[in-house]
Amino acid sequence: MNVVLLALATASYAAHCWSAVGHFRYVDGVPYALMALSTVWAAAFAAQAAALWPGRALAPTAWLALPFFLAALLLWLWTVRASRRARLSVAFSRDTPTRLLDAGPYRLIRHPFYTGYALNWFAGCVATWHWWVIAPSVAAAVMLAIAARSEERKFARSPLAADYAAYRARTGMFLPRLRRGSRRT
Repeated sequence: MNVVLLALATASYAAHCWSAVGHFRYVDGVPYALMALSTVWAAAFAAQAAALWPGRALAPTAWLALPFFLAALLLWLWTVRASRRARLSVAFSRDTPTRLLDAGPYRLIRHPFYTGYALNWFAGCVATWHWWVIAPSVAAAVMLAIAARSEERKFARSPLAADYAAYRARTGMFLPRLRRGSRRT
């Protein structure tokens, strides 16, 4: 089990790293906050890798980490596919948004990349239940929430503000929004 979980954690972290270099565009260099986030992510991955290393004891809930790691990777792949032509800027950039994505996973959640990253950190916590895995994972998740709020403020100040407000009203931030209403017959 350790080898499988470590492979999934490594694949997910490698996907994060590739995104930073190969998918997102940089506006005016690397934002300081992104450097801080990258440092926390590296620490979170190092903790996961150490805790998942073959021969290390895993938590009784370790098997539950499998679907979370897989969901993180699948969501990441779906999001890359949906956004590959959009030339999204990297987290914490100070640019003005020029387009609103609402297809693919963006139909369901406003921040699918961040959700996928958070699923990865959560999976490591579930697999190990070590405080030294949980602490950097929580720090990474908090920083992702800060990045998401920062992006939402950028949209609110952009020419897309009205469209984004409507999108925000119908779409969950990190989880799909449950809708109430009458059924169509």
